[in-house]
Amino acid sequence: MHDCNNNFLSVSLQSYNVDEDGDNPAQLAVCSLSYSLERDCCQTMLLFGGRFALMPSWMPFSHSVTELCEVQPSAILGVPALWNLFYAQFRHLPVASARAAFGPQLKSVSSGTAPLSPEVNSYLQQVFGARYVGSGYGTSETGMIALKEEIVPGVEVRLRDVPELGFYYSDKPLPRGEILVKTEGMATYWKDAARTREAYTEEGYYITGDIGELDEQARRLRVIDRVGDLFKSMNGGSGRV
Repeated sequence: MHDCNNNFLSVSLQSYNVDEDGDNPAQLAVCSLSYSLERDCCQTMLLFGGRFALMPSWMPFSHSVTELCEVQPSAILGVPALWNLFYAQFRHLPVASARAAFGPQLKSVSSGTAPLSPEVNSYLQQVFGARYVGSGYGTSETGMIALKEEIVPGVEVRLRDVPELGFYYSDKPLPRGEILVKTEGMATYWKDAARTREAYTEEGYYITGDIGELDEQARRLRVIDRVGDLFKSMNGGSGRV
């Protein structure tokens, strides 16, 4: 199992590809740095010598789209709450106007932490075209797992049966079960060996607690349920009912 320094580097390299034009990346944190998604983005900006802007704590989240227009980012790593705002504010405008809102250096648009609605996802594809890389799936412990449901290189995924919920690897037409993951950037819990043992299998796979469905080639992964009662909110937070 790798240490947290390797996890830092692995997640950063997954989050941003250096542009051949040599432009410095720029990003606005639309959520608190207590979220791993924003921390990953911040460390990436610093690693590549870019600019990273923070919204003041007193500013309502509803201002995030306006602030992004001011920052003129090169990449937007958003959450559903951000893209819902963008959709509400721009859907009645020409597509070209929506596309130009964030400036000319925008090269990558993505979403994470929770699923997008089909309507908003389709709108982002229409507006940003090839620059929209889709929704990502990952954890703080493992880094990126899948992008647009396709398992990223260097990631191993297994499914284990969850009989109490009726999910089995033998399910037809596709196998289903709890998602276990092993990546190149695994991290342990700081000074908490007991929690680390609980979070990983004896073979070193991280236990995500998510229910997934694999395609026939085991290269596409779709998250369909949750083992426990954890829920993910539109702004990237989590809680229990």
